[in-house]
Amino acid sequence: WPPSSVREASLEQRALNVLGTLINSNKELFAPILPFLRMLREDIADYGTLPDYTLRRVEKWTDKKDEEALTEMIKLKLELGEGYLEKEKARIANTQSEVIIAIENQ
Repeated sequence: WPPSSVREASLEQRALNVLGTLINSNKELFAPILPFLRMLREDIADYGTLPDYTLRRVEKWTDKKDEEALTEMIKLKLELGEGYLEKEKARIANTQSEVIIAIENQ
């Protein structure tokens, strides 16, 4: 069994693959939810705020029929909120970065 960091990275990558497939599918059914799917993709790729449980939910969307998958997407959108990533970006922007320098005496 691979280390947890490898599992997490592969889980993120699988979720990104699912989102990429859905975004590029050009299915009319998914058109209303495309901005949310793009936001999820941006979050996973750049911010990593989603828990593993949510990434697993995204990963399972391809196992479902289109209508079932759309229902799951809408549920997740309602749970996270319309602009959840914008709130997260604002929170991150307001945090100060610190640089810690350590010197070892030998």
